[in-house]
Amino acid sequence: DMSYKNGPLISPNTFREFLLPAYMKLTDFIKSMGVEHIVVDSDGDVSKLIPLWVEGGVTGVLPFEVKAGMDVVKIGEDYPRLQIWGGINKHALERTTSDIDSELERVLPAMMRRGGYVVTLDHWVQPEIPLSNFDYYVRQVRNFGNQEAGHGQ
Repeated sequence: DMSYKNGPLISPNTFREFLLPAYMKLTDFIKSMGVEHIVVDSDGDVSKLIPLWVEGGVTGVLPFEVKAGMDVVKIGEDYPRLQIWGGINKHALERTTSDIDSELERVLPAMMRRGGYVVTLDHWVQPEIPLSNFDYYVRQVRNFGNQEAGHGQ
C-alpha cells in the first residue's frame, strides 16, 4: 500500500524521484512482453499518486476506498483512460438493501457509461456483511448489467 486514509505514505516528489523511474522501467519491460494491463493495488487516498502511476505506465488502480474519500466517478472523469476496479462502499452492504441500492446508483450509471470499470467493493468483504445482503448486492449488479445491455431483468 502506498497510501492511508489521509493520503500518500510518501510525498509525490519523493515518489517521482525514487519510484517513478523504477515503475517506468518495470512497466516498459512488462509491456514489451505483451502485457497490456498493469494494475496497482493500494488502499487509502491515492488521488495524488494516480497521475504518477499513469506517467509510470500503470493502466489501472484498485480498490478506491470510499472511507478514504476516493470517488470513482470523479476519478473516472479526471482520468478517462484509467482502468478502475472497486469504489463500491463495503459498509453499505452492512446496512439495508435500500442503502445498497443507493450506493450502486451513486456509482454504476456513470461508471458503466464510462467503461473501463470492474464492479467490486472498495476492499474485502467484511465479516459484518450478512450473506443475504451480499447476495442482494450481486443480484442488483447483475440486474443493472442486464438493464444496461438492454436485456431487461
